[in-house]
Amino acid sequence: GKTTLAHALAFELGQPVKEANCTELLSHSMTSVPRSNRGVAAFFKDAQKTNAIVVLDGAELILETVGGPVMMGMIGCESLTLTHQVEHFPGVVVLTSRRSPHQLDLTRLPRLRCVLELGTPTCEQREQLWRKLLPKNAPIAPDIDYRELAQCFIFSGGEI
Repeated sequence: GKTTLAHALAFELGQPVKEANCTELLSHSMTSVPRSNRGVAAFFKDAQKTNAIVVLDGAELILETVGGPVMMGMIGCESLTLTHQVEHFPGVVVLTSRRSPHQLDLTRLPRLRCVLELGTPTCEQREQLWRKLLPKNAPIAPDIDYRELAQCFIFSGGEI
């Protein structure tokens, strides 16, 4: 749901999407030329050149409270660089997280304009997702009960 929403926004604005996972982006920065943050900087520079909407999954990594376990480690320094890039990017940045907004430190990004919480799909919505997302050519038993599947497995859209 979150990523689909970000892509729909980009489509409506007629802009490309530059997408990354925060963990992977920070890991790349940490293994680049000593402490250069080239992975993060290059990612945002490329997004700006192409006028892309930036979509960062796993934003809890940069929105964790300052005393949290991630912020205390080496990756904490790198996440401050990523936070800085997000704050100063001239275009649209969409941050996605599995956590609800009240579990995040939203004050770390003072320019944050909009916070949307997409809840877990209802049973009816999960049933529709199962029907739509299972490949037509997948070997599916003829007696599969999509309703029961939706009731037994309370997954998000991304998990389905």
